[in-house]
Amino acid sequence: FPSHDNFNIKIMTQLHLSSNIFRKITEKNNITTFYSHPSKSEHNKNPDEFIKLLDTVLMPMSNKKWLWIIDADGFDLKHALDINSGRQLATLLTEKYGTSLVEIKFINPTWHLRSVITLIWPFMDISLKSKINIISDKSHSILEFM
Repeated sequence: FPSHDNFNIKIMTQLHLSSNIFRKITEKNNITTFYSHPSKSEHNKNPDEFIKLLDTVLMPMSNKKWLWIIDADGFDLKHALDINSGRQLATLLTEKYGTSLVEIKFINPTWHLRSVITLIWPFMDISLKSKINIISDKSHSILEFM
């Protein structure tokens, strides 16, 4: 995993303050919920920075339960071609934060997202696979989960 020693704190702060990259939206029943909308983020051009940010933000969560809602609306070919980031993310979640992760909910999934998940599925730990929930019954708003 990337070293935090070399990580520019200013960049991390800017990424975290972005409303779409990765933010805490609620805490209920001792479960903290985070939200991401990658295609709407200005910072989706540098996946390595996102992995570093995620690792940094989740460090204090290592013993606390958390849930991640990812709005996949707008997830397209440019996102889907970055398979390496998907594998890095799966590894980070499995090796460092899998025990405290309750669920990953993908809302508004595109076929591009489904393709990426299919490609990285063999690299995922069975425990992580069991926590992935793709919700595709209708178009969803984050407000439904708050």
